[in-house]
Amino acid sequence: MRASREIAGYSEHCLRRMAQRNVSQADVEYIVTRGACEYRTGVLCFTLPRRSIPVEERREHSSLESLVILMNDGFVITVYRARRPLHHIRRKAKYHDPRFHVA
Repeated sequence: MRASREIAGYSEHCLRRMAQRNVSQADVEYIVTRGACEYRTGVLCFTLPRRSIPVEERREHSSLESLVILMNDGFVITVYRARRPLHHIRRKAKYHDPRFHVA
């Protein structure tokens, strides 16, 4: 699957969560365009590692390092914070992993 970094829209759930967590659409777009992308549990997971932020922008965008953005078919599903976002995402089960399917 090729990761598409274009946002087609936001779900109602996502907009509500963004308001609760004080995250703007500009923040989400910044993370999607510059951040790391992982495919887990059938969706694209975007995070913003420190190394992806240019040195001159780190002070301004340091609060975005803990955000995780879930996208499916270009639509942002939800946004949440995690202490170690890449670690959190990589520990999720893969969607098509045969070890987790019950026959």
